[in-house]
Amino acid sequence: MNDFVAEINETVMDAKLEIEGINRELKQLPFGTDTYRFVMKEKPDRAVFFRICRRLGEYMNSPEAYMNSMRDDEEMEHDIQEFMSVILEEEDETEYTDYRKYFSYDMEISSNQGSAVVTADLSKKQGSASNGEKQTPYFIILAASLMQYYPRQNCCARLAFIDEAFSALSRERIEQMVNYLEANGFQVIYAAPPEKIGSIGQFIDSTASLVITGRYSQVVEGLIRGDEI
Repeated sequence: MNDFVAEINETVMDAKLEIEGINRELKQLPFGTDTYRFVMKEKPDRAVFFRICRRLGEYMNSPEAYMNSMRDDEEMEHDIQEFMSVILEEEDETEYTDYRKYFSYDMEISSNQGSAVVTADLSKKQGSASNGEKQTPYFIILAASLMQYYPRQNCCARLAFIDEAFSALSRERIEQMVNYLEANGFQVIYAAPPEKIGSIGQFIDSTASLVITGRYSQVVEGLIRGDEI
């Protein structure tokens, strides 16, 4: 059980370090007047797991605590027995083998409003947010997911495809998001309707227009205005 907890905890620590790295980048990159930050919160029903983790951490970080661990630790023993019984009663093993299920997740949005900074959780702000304010977090979450899928330490194409790209974003936010994805080494193929492709196209290396003539479609290199079709 100690080995199981230690292995899950190690994965948790790696995930936290990764999210902290993403948050450091996001702190330096405001989108309009907003900055974004990922938040991981320990689930209350996983409290016994985190108590065991903290106790194991104390043992590993303190020689004195490690020597004393040879004595009976009734509290630790109780927590281990409780955690073990919960796991054995669970039908879906991924509830406890997948570290992501030990946390609830949200995104913290800080908005500069004059001299004041107003902070709100994305989960509580969705109803009052504009379309652009709703879509920007989506693309930041998408980029963060891609970063996990394409680890920085691996050499890979880091290819992504985004359909209906940035349909609700302003020109300023489009530029910021394109630059954010490029700064993180992604090669992105954007698909967008004619009214948006002009805003996106000026920030990327190459574009192609899909032109429909009758029953057939043609791919034309470069941007094509509606009156040119």
